[in-house]
Amino acid sequence: MWPSAHPPFSHTQHRWRRLTTALILFLVSTLPACASPAPHPSLQVAAAASLARAMPELEQAFTAETGITVVPVLSSSGQIAQQIAQGAPYDVFLSANEMYVDMLIADHHLIKESKRVYALGTLVLVTRKDAPFRIKELQDLTIPAIRRVAIANPEHAPYGLAAQEALEHLGIWEALQPKVVFGENVRQALQFVETGNADAALVARSLADPTQVQIIPVDPDLYAPVRHVAGIVSRTSDPALAAQFLEFLTGPQGRAILQAQGFAVPEGGN
Repeated sequence: MWPSAHPPFSHTQHRWRRLTTALILFLVSTLPACASPAPHPSLQVAAAASLARAMPELEQAFTAETGITVVPVLSSSGQIAQQIAQGAPYDVFLSANEMYVDMLIADHHLIKESKRVYALGTLVLVTRKDAPFRIKELQDLTIPAIRRVAIANPEHAPYGLAAQEALEHLGIWEALQPKVVFGENVRQALQFVETGNADAALVARSLADPTQVQIIPVDPDLYAPVRHVAGIVSRTSDPALAAQFLEFLTGPQGRAILQAQGFAVPEGGN
């Protein structure tokens, strides 16, 4: 009888085969973890409250174009500036006040070369659509039917400061003091009207939805221009990604979104 072409394995060979199989299975089981894709890059963008309606569209468009996720934080420009000075881990600051950006640059919290104007804001007066009165100009705020007028806190909110300037310019700021209520930011000032906690408010045009509130333009000569200025935070872990976001914001797509939300955009970006 011819010897078998495949003689039976010895006990040692069986043992070696089992060990080899176990090793292969272990290595295969670890491959998904080793080969898992790297997490998508993301940016922490601290933005003025006047961008509340524009930011979702900006985020979506930027992520669709680049794959980079934007994590927004909305507050008053003054409060964000204070947070950045105290070490908040933001990558980009979108301010509604140039002064805060300049202060942070002077203290080396923002990269000087990254500063750019990305939008110009407009102040408007708003009332509820179902209000029992109709007003046409700021002077009408003095009528008895209007009991509370909301503005953002002028101490740290640029649109609140613009509102105070406009009322002072008309000589009615002092007379309105008993009626004025302050929001922490311009978005909260608008919410006071929307919820019936104020009869009128002076807010950013970019926040006022004409389907929800009555909008009365305010003469821009009554207040200093609201220049929205951006900068990259010096502590950012990825300045290249932050710069990419600012390029998008001041490029054709970003500017179109800002204009559609009620902002004017400067011809240049500086």
